[in-house]
Amino acid sequence: MSENSDKKKSLEALRKKLKKMNRPEEEITDSEISVIEAEIEKVEEKEEEEKAEKELGEKKKAGKTEEVEEAEKEIKDGEKEKKTESDINE
Repeated sequence: MSENSDKKKSLEALRKKLKKMNRPEEEITDSEISVIEAEIEKVEEKEEEEKAEKELGEKKKAGKTEEVEEAEKEIKDGEKEKKTESDINE
């Protein structure tokens, strides 16, 4: 939850700065533009990192599910082999 609140605070700070800069374009300095662009880039990078982490977590979960299914299949195959062997022995 704190990540969301941090993100909201960052976005709110950006909104305030942009609102404060509501003045003619020629009055906005290059350094102000650079600062805002850098802040926007930081927010976007953080969002991309969070998205990548989420996808990785989902892949890990999917991978574990596949491993469990594979193990269950191996167990069932082992049981079938035992039945086949016992049928042959009879």
